[in-house]
Amino acid sequence: MANASIFDMKVVFLVVLLFQISLFAEECLDNKEVKSIYQVAAPVYAAVGVLKSNSCGDSNYAEKKRIIFFQKILTPRMTEDVSNGKYPKRCSFVITNAINSFHDDMKKKTHKSSSCKDAKSLLEMF
Repeated sequence: MANASIFDMKVVFLVVLLFQISLFAEECLDNKEVKSIYQVAAPVYAAVGVLKSNSCGDSNYAEKKRIIFFQKILTPRMTEDVSNGKYPKRCSFVITNAINSFHDDMKKKTHKSSSCKDAKSLLEMF
């Protein structure tokens, strides 16, 4: 019985933790600054996902551009926003998770060659 109660406590702890995480995510996604960053980052990460897909097969180029965007634009912007109190630091993790999920979804899809070309054009600015 003691093992069952320890297991039950772990399950309750996990449920409480997941609930808190979902509340943080909701709080972050309602923040206008977070939405602004997502609107900038999502198309870039979508383009990276498109190029990494089997349809386009340009993973090396896409990953180089993603790293440049992440290191030179996204991370400094989020760091500055957190420092200026625009949103809590945990929101930067919510943003990163959201854009990575979008990237992964685009990578799994089949794309037309015109989409590959458009994605590459978008990433050329970085």
